[in-house]
Amino acid sequence: MNFLCGWPGAFALALTLLPGFQGERFALRTALERAARCTVRVRDDGLRARLEPLFREAAAGRDGLVLAADDGPANGARVLVALGDEADVVALLGDLGVAPLAAVGEEPAGFRVGERRCTGPGDVLVATLEDPERAGLPLTVHLANSADGLIALGADLTPSATPGLRLWRAGELDFDILPGRTPRELDVAAARAEVLARGAPVTSHGVTVHAQNGIDPNSFGRFLRASVAAEHAVLGLFLAEAEGDRARFRRPRMFLYTDGASFAAATGERDAVAHVAAAGEVVHALLVPAIAPDVGAATARAAAQRLLGPTASPWLARGLGLTVADVFDGRRLATWNGRLAASGLRPRVAELVAPGAVTRHSRLVREPLLGLVVELLLATRGPGFVAELWRSSEAFVPDEAFEEAFASALEERARDFRSRASASVDARRSAVLSGPRRLGVCLEEAGPDGFLDPELGASLVPLVEAGADSVALAVYAFRGAPRERRAGEPGAFATAGKRDLDLAFAVGTAREHGMQAVLDLRLRAEETGTFADGIVLDTEAATRTFFERYQALLVHYALLAEVLEVDVLCVGSELRFAGRTRSASPDAPLVMRELRLASWGEALAVVREIFDGALAFGLSRPAEAAQVAFWDRVDLLGIDLFPAWNEDFEKPPKGVRRRMWRNVLDAAVRAGEEVDRPVFVLQAGVSSSAEGWRRFDVPRGELDLEFQRESLTGLSRSLSWSRDELERVRGLHLWKWLGPSDPSTSSGRGFALQGKPAERVLAELFGRR
Repeated sequence: MNFLCGWPGAFALALTLLPGFQGERFALRTALERAARCTVRVRDDGLRARLEPLFREAAAGRDGLVLAADDGPANGARVLVALGDEADVVALLGDLGVAPLAAVGEEPAGFRVGERRCTGPGDVLVATLEDPERAGLPLTVHLANSADGLIALGADLTPSATPGLRLWRAGELDFDILPGRTPRELDVAAARAEVLARGAPVTSHGVTVHAQNGIDPNSFGRFLRASVAAEHAVLGLFLAEAEGDRARFRRPRMFLYTDGASFAAATGERDAVAHVAAAGEVVHALLVPAIAPDVGAATARAAAQRLLGPTASPWLARGLGLTVADVFDGRRLATWNGRLAASGLRPRVAELVAPGAVTRHSRLVREPLLGLVVELLLATRGPGFVAELWRSSEAFVPDEAFEEAFASALEERARDFRSRASASVDARRSAVLSGPRRLGVCLEEAGPDGFLDPELGASLVPLVEAGADSVALAVYAFRGAPRERRAGEPGAFATAGKRDLDLAFAVGTAREHGMQAVLDLRLRAEETGTFADGIVLDTEAATRTFFERYQALLVHYALLAEVLEVDVLCVGSELRFAGRTRSASPDAPLVMRELRLASWGEALAVVREIFDGALAFGLSRPAEAAQVAFWDRVDLLGIDLFPAWNEDFEKPPKGVRRRMWRNVLDAAVRAGEEVDRPVFVLQAGVSSSAEGWRRFDVPRGELDLEFQRESLTGLSRSLSWSRDELERVRGLHLWKWLGPSDPSTSSGRGFALQGKPAERVLAELFGRR
C-alpha cells in the first residue's frame, strides 16, 4: 500500500537548508518544489499493517490524498520505508557506508553504518540522497530493524530538501551528517556534537529544534523526550475537546539555549528556564547547569494553546503544564508539593487562582501548587471541564468541597514527603560544619549581562587555579511595595539586583568549576539606598508587618536555595536592630523583644523545613552576637570582617596590618564560642586605598594597590596560626571578585581583587585549610 499525497507549497518555504552544500541542496530543493506529489512506499505486508495508522496520521489534512500501487508519477518525490533485511533498499545507501548485517550467534540481523553495528529494535536510519532512478529528485529512506522502532521514533515521512543521514540507536539520536563525510571517517560522538553546535535546526521524533548555542547531545536527548511526551499527553487529554482534529495541530518552533544572555535577550525572562511566546507558536528553553530543564511544562502549555486557543486564565496554563510534565525545576512535582505542605505552605485554591496571587506568593510556591489544582480538576471534573475553563472568560471559583479535596491531597503529599526524608539533610550540613574550611570569594556581577554572561566561567578559572572552592552570592532586596514590572516577586519585596535565573547560572557555573555556593540574603531600606540595619521596629504593627513581608522573602530564597542545592543559606544580614531579641538589650520594652523573638522563631522554623543545607544568621560586627537570642535555631554565625584601625597612624606598619586581621578574627571566634556556633565569614575585605584602613566600608585617600596586597598577606598568615579556636572558622570569602567586565573596573580604589597585586596572594591564602 502506498500513500500518494499532494505536497503543500508552504513546506518548501519552511525548509531549513544547511550551509556549505549549495550544489546538492539547490538540485534537491528545486526538484522538491516542482514535485507535485510524494509517494511513501512500504513493501513488507506486516510492516505496512503496523505503520498504516502512523502514515494516515502523517498524511491527514494534505490535499489530493490517493492510494497508488506503484512508485507514483515520474516527477514525484519518494520515501521508502524498509526493514534492515531488505537488501536492495540497503544497497541504495552503499555510498554512505551502509551495508546489511547477517545474524551472528545470538546477535540478530540488522544493518551497519560505517563501523556502527545497528541490530537493536530501536535502531533507525533516515537518509536523503538523489534518487538513482529519477535524476534530480529526492529519495528519503527510512531503514529500521522493527516497526516498533519506527513508531517510537515518530519519524517525519516527508522527504528532505537537503542531502543527509541521521542515525538513531535505541531511540536516541546518534549522529547527523551530510554526504561527503561518511561514518567511516567520522567519530560518532564528535558528529553528534557537531550537528548541535553548528546552530542548524535538528529534527528528531518529528520535532524541529533550533539549537542556538552548543548543546550537549545527552542534554538534547532528555530535552527532546520531555517535549514529545508532554505534547502527546496534551493531545491525549484534549484532542476530543478541540474544535477540529489532530490535522489542525501544528508543533511549535523550539529554540534551545545554553547561553543565558541569549535566552534573556530573546525572551525578556530572568526567573524561569522556559518561555512560551506567540500564542504557543514558539517555545524557548534554557539548559541551566544547576536546574534540570522543565521544557515539558512549556511544551504542554504551547500545545494546549495551539489546540484550544488562547486562555484568559494564565494560572490554568501554568498549572496544566506542570501537571503534564510532573516536574518542577528538576524535582518531581508531588515531592516538591510535599515539601511545601510539610513546611506549612498551604494557601487555599482561591488564593492561588486570584489575579493578585503573583504578588503575594513566590512562584516557587504558587506554580507547583497550581499543578496540583489542575490535577484535581482533571481527576474530578474531567478534560472537558478544563477545556471549557480554558476558553472561558469567567474566573474559576472553587467551592468548599474542592478546597477540602485540595487540602486533603496536600496532607497526603506532606505525609509521603516526611516518610521519605533521608539522611541527605545531615550530610549537607555536616559537609559544612565538619568538612574542610571553605575558602573563596564573594562574587559580584558586572557588565550588562551580569551572571548570565557566557564568560562567567572563564572569570572563575584564576580562582580555581589558586585553590578557591566556594563562592558567596549576596542577594540584595529592598523594603517597599513592588513595582509593576516586578510583580512576580514574593510578598512586598522585590530583588534590587540578582534575579533567580542569574543566581541559578552563577551557582551552576561555580559547580561546573568544582566550587560550592552560598546565598546571603541582604535587605536594603530602599532600592538604591542604605542597608536596613537602621530599621526600627518599635510598635507591634510595624513589627508584624515587617516580619510578614520578610518571611515571604525568606520563603522564596530558601526554596530557591533548595532547588539549587547550595551548601549554606544566610539570613538576617543587614538587620542589626531587627535581630535584637535578648532581654538585656535596652532598646525597646520586653514585650517588643519577645514579639521579635517569636517572629524570628516562626520564620526560621519555616526555612528549616524548606532548606536542607546549613543555615547561618548574619551579623555586621561580632558584638551583635550577644544581642541575638535564637542561635539554637541556626547552624552558623555569619559575619562580615572589614578591619579598621583607630590609632593615629599616617599609615599602619606591616605588623599592625597583620594584627588588624588577627583582632577581627579573634573577636569573631570569641563571639562564636559565646553562642556555641561555628563562624562563617561571608565578606572579608580591604580596599585599594591609602586610608581605607581608617574606615573599613568605603575607600579613602589615594590609590594604594600594595596596601591591599600586604593586608591580605596578613590575613593569610592569621589563618596559618595553629590555634584550636581557628578551627571554628568554617568558611571565609573575600570581598570581592567581579564577574566578566571591563578589566579597567578592577584597577580602581575599591575592594575588587582581580588584576591587582592582591590577586597574587590568593594561592597562599586559599591554601590555609
